[in-house]
Amino acid sequence: MLEHIFNLDINFGVNMGVHSLFLFSFLSAFFVFYISKISKNAIEDELENNIQSALGDQLVNLPDAAKSSLRTLPFNQLKKMYSRPEKAMEVNNTWLFKTILLVNVMLWAMLIFVIILLKTSCRKELNIMHILLENGIAFSFIGLVEYLFFTKIALKFIPVNPSVIPKEFINSLKTSL
Repeated sequence: MLEHIFNLDINFGVNMGVHSLFLFSFLSAFFVFYISKISKNAIEDELENNIQSALGDQLVNLPDAAKSSLRTLPFNQLKKMYSRPEKAMEVNNTWLFKTILLVNVMLWAMLIFVIILLKTSCRKELNIMHILLENGIAFSFIGLVEYLFFTKIALKFIPVNPSVIPKEFINSLKTSL
């Protein structure tokens, strides 16, 4: 009855649902366990490199009195103060990762509920094992291609001119002094 109402092939519809959820689940896990860490490390490395190059060039040209003044800064205290994780960032990222997990669980539960509903109300043969196997194999290949694409191509992309950070640092220093 339900099949006639929606005029669809049940195996095709379930296959599309499973396919979409495999993709969403894979991308979610890939982001949480790989991309978020790689992007964090890439940004930190880029910031460190830019600050080192900007400071190195600028410190050479400073008068000795200014260098002497800079040496009196409480570097250990500053480093300790800025080494603590930012609370807002931690809260945001924790919320994001929990939301991703919750959405995945809810979507899979909803799909399972729909499959049970379809099997009981339509009384039509649903080949769940075939659908899961087919999608599992497809996403093994898709996952490999996505992983290779991100690690071999996308991570080599430089989104910003590296001189932006030292330029802004110098401009801020000029404005402040």
